[in-house]
Amino acid sequence: MKIVFRFFFTLYAYLTFILLMLLIFFLHVIITVFTRGNRVALMYKIYRPWARTWAFINGVKLEVKGEDNFEKDKSYIFVLNHGSAADIVIVAASMRNRFRPLGKKELTEIPFMGYMFKRAAVLVDRSDAESRRQSMERMRTIIKRNISIMIAPEGTRNRTPAPLQPFKDGAFRLAVEFQLPIVPMVLLNTRKLYPNNSLLMERCALKCHFLKPVPTEGLTEADIEPLKEKIHMLIEAYVLANDALFQSQPH
Repeated sequence: MKIVFRFFFTLYAYLTFILLMLLIFFLHVIITVFTRGNRVALMYKIYRPWARTWAFINGVKLEVKGEDNFEKDKSYIFVLNHGSAADIVIVAASMRNRFRPLGKKELTEIPFMGYMFKRAAVLVDRSDAESRRQSMERMRTIIKRNISIMIAPEGTRNRTPAPLQPFKDGAFRLAVEFQLPIVPMVLLNTRKLYPNNSLLMERCALKCHFLKPVPTEGLTEADIEPLKEKIHMLIEAYVLANDALFQSQPH
């Protein structure tokens, strides 16, 4: 019976996601064609209600904690774990600060969503050194405009049984270069909602917990590695202690 329920829940969740995505795509086109000024800022204003609407009509509870740990109008480097395709829902529902995410160039190949990613994110081809350099330059320009950067330092979706993959340096290099605080942003239960090894979804509460910012003032390039290890340990420990997927497994 549980499998049957998951099957029909999955069908409904996919259908509502596609319909809402088409609506968002239509709004994106309107913004792109008919507006002037900061179009990206307008685009981001529709993501939060989009994600919360999808969650509401599918009975998926959203829990956001720790927003009082950082200031709304200040610039940060947000660092998050990336374990599921469902991450996009809780991220969109949780963020209030102005930000730009770093994403893979391959995202532009997704129908409709690719159009939006191309305009709202900093894209990078991780196999191309020049693309990586250009993405870093683009993020530097964005930071100078007092806009936060969001990076999943694992580099790609975590499809392993472990809570986290090793981190890459980029997010921590930027944080040290601009002396910006790092906000660990922990996504919980996304792999329970949308497992990596199954097409069937399972209703659960999606959670985003913002941990206290980690300061980088006074740090230099020599501190990048220990800073990276510190953030990795913080997020990994939090996932193990709070994610339903790992709490249901024997340790």
